[in-house]
Amino acid sequence: EVSIVKKDTNTQTCLSGAVYGIYSDPECKNLIVKMPATDKNGASKVSFVKTQETVYLKEITAPRGYLVETKAENIKLEAAGKTVTVTDKEQKANILIYKQGEVLTGALTTDTGVTFQYEKRKQPGAVFEVTAAADIVRADGTTVYKKGEVIKSGLKTDASGSVSLKNLYLGSYKITETKAPANLICKGESKEITLSYAGQTVETVVEEMTFTNDRQKANVTVVKKDIDTEKPLAGGVYALYAGNDIKNVDGSVIVKKGTLIEKATTGADGSALYQADLPIGNSYDVKEDKAPNLYVRNTTDVFTFH
Repeated sequence: EVSIVKKDTNTQTCLSGAVYGIYSDPECKNLIVKMPATDKNGASKVSFVKTQETVYLKEITAPRGYLVETKAENIKLEAAGKTVTVTDKEQKANILIYKQGEVLTGALTTDTGVTFQYEKRKQPGAVFEVTAAADIVRADGTTVYKKGEVIKSGLKTDASGSVSLKNLYLGSYKITETKAPANLICKGESKEITLSYAGQTVETVVEEMTFTNDRQKANVTVVKKDIDTEKPLAGGVYALYAGNDIKNVDGSVIVKKGTLIEKATTGADGSALYQADLPIGNSYDVKEDKAPNLYVRNTTDVFTFH
């Protein structure tokens, strides 16, 4: 007679549902008898006709939430029977969080202006907080985190635009962005992710989550008025220039200082909105290029903004 007691490797909690086989060979190819699944006390036993001094005990099915033990136990059969304590490790999980957003990569420059080019890339410097979206319960039934409890804060994406949280218990988690990278907008977005049991042979469950942020943008408007009456004037043409060398995300100069970016003409309300998608964090100059009809062009003033 062979008896086993099945326990959690770390907590020593008794586990039900484990199924073991007793084999005649060390490779566990020749099954002598399959043991009943362990009960609520982690116990199972079986009797069989003794045909050899040593048999081999190996797990066939692990309890749900656990990894199957692939190593066989050598059991020397004794007249009084044999009881063996066997353990399994709980399956754990990792969350990999990615951050992406638009960055300035290039510029198309012509005689009439500049068109800035952006593309989505992974972003360093985003900060996240992870909380329990529901009670997080171990495979042995022990509650380790209550719903809403903070599990980790201050998770910051690295140069590759990613950050990971490892060795988590299976369950549902909420990931919230608390700080965006430079030039991106943080809206405090939250997403939920569920880490589910992936079977008894998968040591670590890995799930990924991607957050995408909008890029901060700038709207630039000029307003043209009569200097004496402050009446709005149509037909004024204003040119927008780069106030400094503009560099892309990789540090290369893509627009030199003084380059014409766009010209805009004021309408009946005296205003004109530039259409260029300007990269923020730079300086720009506005100069009058053509005065409205019957007015003298202002050749002196340069209006600078950042």
